[in-house]
Amino acid sequence: MVVTVRKVFSCAAFRFLVFHFYFIAIPHLRVNAQIMGYESPVEIEAISIYDASAMYGYLNALREASYIDQQLAREMKPILSDLYDRYNAGQYQECIDRVENIFRNYTFYTRQRNIYSPLNYVRGLSYLQLDNEVSGMYYLVNSMNDGNKDAYNVLNRYFASYVSDAQKELDAGRYYKCINVLGKAYATGLHSFTAYEIQGKAYEGLHDFDNAKKFYKLAKKQGSPYASQLLKDLKVSKRQYERGITK
Repeated sequence: MVVTVRKVFSCAAFRFLVFHFYFIAIPHLRVNAQIMGYESPVEIEAISIYDASAMYGYLNALREASYIDQQLAREMKPILSDLYDRYNAGQYQECIDRVENIFRNYTFYTRQRNIYSPLNYVRGLSYLQLDNEVSGMYYLVNSMNDGNKDAYNVLNRYFASYVSDAQKELDAGRYYKCINVLGKAYATGLHSFTAYEIQGKAYEGLHDFDNAKKFYKLAKKQGSPYASQLLKDLKVSKRQYERGITK
């Protein structure tokens, strides 16, 4: 009886594993090869939930992928260490060139984002040091989106600084400049209700009430405790402005 129970359990466990693999794992096994910043989807063929040989084949493929990832991580470790040393030594262009060369010579998959995200982190920092803010932000955002916390921390500091500068421009009545500064803030990939409120006020100062309403609503969606009142005040401001024009 013990052997029979084990066989039944093994069969049930196998079917449970196959069911979850088919309906949960398979949809997530669309591997996107990220080569030089381009996505190349590689479809994995669906299998029958009763096809044991195919099931074991795919499980073996997953184990092989895990081995490849570990091997790649070991290979990248000294390369990343060298990049950090060069960055700290002020060799920013050399860092950029080396990272670009790595992406030319290696094939990375999205499952390996924890391996290649530090490369874009160093590349983004290097561009910033060379006063190329557009490229710097671009690669830092890529790194952040791939889960790199260091990239997020850098971008968060930039975002906070831009929002602070935008508030100063708003207080000085330089509304267009305020909006331009906020454009740089959003380039970090981050947002906040405070930034949206400031932009709404800048548009309101320019009597662009439609855009002001748009950003106050965005602030409200972001959880602003002040947005509802700002929207009410905006209606009053719009009526007063329109009455002044018609007189």
